[in-house]
Amino acid sequence: MFVSDENAKPKPRFQAIKFAVLFLLCLFLADRAVGYGLSQLVRTSDYRLSRLYAGTAKADVLVTGNSVANAMVIPTNLTKTLGSPVFSIASHGMDSFTQQAFLEDYLENQPAPKVVVMEIRPALSPMRTAPAFSTFQSLSQRMRTQVRETEPSIATWSTVFHTFRVNSPQLPNILIKIIDRDDQRTGPSNGKINASLIHQWQIRPNVPEVAPAQLRVFAESVRKLQAAGTKVIVIAAPLHPAARKDGAWIAKAEREVRAALPGDVPLFDFSAALSEDQYFEDPIHLNRTGRAALEPLLLKVIRKALERSDNESSSQKK
Repeated sequence: MFVSDENAKPKPRFQAIKFAVLFLLCLFLADRAVGYGLSQLVRTSDYRLSRLYAGTAKADVLVTGNSVANAMVIPTNLTKTLGSPVFSIASHGMDSFTQQAFLEDYLENQPAPKVVVMEIRPALSPMRTAPAFSTFQSLSQRMRTQVRETEPSIATWSTVFHTFRVNSPQLPNILIKIIDRDDQRTGPSNGKINASLIHQWQIRPNVPEVAPAQLRVFAESVRKLQAAGTKVIVIAAPLHPAARKDGAWIAKAEREVRAALPGDVPLFDFSAALSEDQYFEDPIHLNRTGRAALEPLLLKVIRKALERSDNESSSQKK
């Protein structure tokens, strides 16, 4: 029987559906492949938080906090002077909730450090900042939980698109550190404060307050570290005189933090330890000169904590 060419041709509607299905399948496979590839790059980066998950962040002394803590130390310098490995996971924008997730993940992937130095700023964070670290959802169930609780829409899109899961403000720094493998040797804030920055602070001072939920989680993190056998030191980093002109906020914040901490955890107030412009990048961040000036003070309290840790370990062995 003769069949016309018109009847033999596939229907245009069926072709469109077939094309759409194939396109979506290709899109799905490409997303999974790119997402997987990026997550592996994140894991192999020298970026400090990536090393946490690679198990290459083992240290006797761990430093944590936000950009204030990041500007406070160069871990390799402390390592040389102490003779004990020092590692920093301090990162810009870290709040107490995000910090706790990273600390718990650290303890799962490395032996507990002897000493952890915690700068107080995460307890003063006005908001939860996990979405800024959403790249690490691919490596951490805790970070997925933090992102879901803070920004559910990001968690939803991250489930649908694995490429989106690794996207965050941290990603460029992470990718740079795949090649530039010096994360612990370099630090931010190497400039010098000027009259304009001081004037801006005086006009619009960025005075933080203790956030009750953040402080509660900050204190929880301290207790979890203690349970792992770690000595915890809490630090209030140096501030430029412009930032502590009205010192009432500093005293109030430290009083509330002290009250929340276990009684055997010291809080060292270095907020007024440095005063000259040459030590600061801006009113709350040290520069290279400031870090060098603060180092002897930090070394003194870290050495004492290491001695206590070593003495307790020796007693337990006996």
